[in-house]
Formats: sequence, structure tokens, C-alpha cells
Amino acid sequence: MRRLLDLAAGLAGLAAFNWLGGRVAAWLPVRLPGSVLGALLLLAALAMCKRVPRPLDGSAALLLRHLVLFVIPSLVPVALTLGAAREHGVFILLVTTAGTALTAAGCAAAMQAVASRQRTGWPDA
Repeated sequence: MRRLLDLAAGLAGLAAFNWLGGRVAAWLPVRLPGSVLGALLLLAALAMCKRVPRPLDGSAALLLRHLVLFVIPSLVPVALTLGAAREHGVFILLVTTAGTALTAAGCAAAMQAVASRQRTGWPDA
């Protein structure tokens, strides 16, 4: 039961920093994703605490175990061609990193478009 309460408290803390980042982003004259600002606020808070609270550590560990799902599509070709991976490992690492960054940027652009449409209203079909 305690583990479940720690998990809930940690997830609530992460959600609170994400929400706070969104509120700060709304006030800033520069367009930055609220989740990025929330992560920076969380980093600042953790730096001031000098340790990670147990509930937050457990929740973050759970999330990190499953975030690899976002990287799998760019890593599958590497697994299929291990010989080439040994020979061109650095290049594959760069391409995988760039592919992941482009995917994240595409998701961010899509989210911005949806958020913009929600603010201005959807056109009538």
C-alpha cells in the first residue's frame, strides 16, 4: 500500500511541475513548451534539495522504464543489421539521435497546431 501511495505522490509531483511549467510558459513572451519549463523547474528544485525524494524516484523510474518505447522505431534497423552497426556505430548513433529529435520536433509542431486550433476554434466543415 505504501508503494502505491509513493507512486501516486511521485506522479502527482511530476504532474504539478508539468502544470507549473505550462503556467510559466503562458506568462513568458517567448514561446517555450510548458513541459520543458516544468522539467527545468523540477531540475532546479532537485538541485536545491540535493537529493531525489523517494516517491519521485520511484515514479520517475517507472516512467523511464517505458519511455524507451519512443526510441524503438529508430533502433530496430540497428538490431537487424548488427554487422553494419559495429562498422558504422558512430554514424548510426548520430542518425538515431537526429531521428529521435526530428520525431520529437514533429510531435511538438503537431501539438502546437492542435493547441492553436483549440484557442482560435476549429473551422466548420
